[in-house]
Amino acid sequence: MRPFALMLCLLLLPAPLLADTSDKAVFAITANGFRFGDMALDYAEAGGRYRFGVASQATGIFGFLTRSQYAGWSEGQIGEGGRLIPSAFAATSERIFKNREVRVSFAPDGKPLSVDISPARDRTDLSDPASVPAGRIDSLSYLAMLFRPPDNSCPEPRDLYDGRRMTRIELRAEPGATGRLICAGTYRITAGPDHSLRRGFRSFSVKLDYRRTDEGLWLDRAWFTSADNVVELSR
Repeated sequence: MRPFALMLCLLLLPAPLLADTSDKAVFAITANGFRFGDMALDYAEAGGRYRFGVASQATGIFGFLTRSQYAGWSEGQIGEGGRLIPSAFAATSERIFKNREVRVSFAPDGKPLSVDISPARDRTDLSDPASVPAGRIDSLSYLAMLFRPPDNSCPEPRDLYDGRRMTRIELRAEPGATGRLICAGTYRITAGPDHSLRRGFRSFSVKLDYRRTDEGLWLDRAWFTSADNVVELSR
C-alpha cells in the first residue's frame, strides 16, 4: 500500500472504535485501460455501529498532472438485516486548483440535519438540508455496502445524498460463473449538478464481480461506465 493511503486509513479509523470485525483492501484504479491510481478501503464495526474510511490518490503521469487525492469516512448504526443507517459523513477532495471539504449529519430516518461545505461557493440548492427528503444514505455508506454486502446478495437500491446532489443506485443479479455473483445496474443523478469530471452525464452503468467464500462475498472487481469511458477497480 502506498504511504499516503496507509496513513489516511490509520487516521480515518480512530482509537475509540475498537472493532469486533474489520476488513481492509486496496484497489487499483484504471481508466480506459490506463492505471490511474489506488483506493484503500477500511471497514470496521463494533457494538452495533460501523465506520468506513476511504483514501485514494492518483499516481504516475495522471497523479502528476491532476494532483488528485480524496479522503473520507462515514459512520452510523447497523440496522436490521445489516442495513446501514448513517449518522455522519465527511470527505475532503483535492485536485490541481480545486479543493473541497464536505460534512453531513443525518437523523436516524435518513433526513440530513446539517451540511457544511467549504468553499461556500461549492454549495448548491440541495446543500440546504430542508430541501432534501428523508430516506437517504451517504455515498460512502453505500460504498461500504458494495464492499461488504450484508446478506450475501446484491445490495438493495438506495437513494444517496452527498451534500450537493441526490443520486440513486439500483442493482440486480446477473448470471455468473459457479461460485461468483455478478451485480449490474445504474447510478443516476436525480437532482443537483453533474459530477465535475463528467459534465453532461447523469447516468452511469455499474457492474460488480463478487467471489463467494465461506466468510461471505468478496468483491474482486467493479466497473463504472459512461459513454465509451470505463473506470475499473480491481482488488
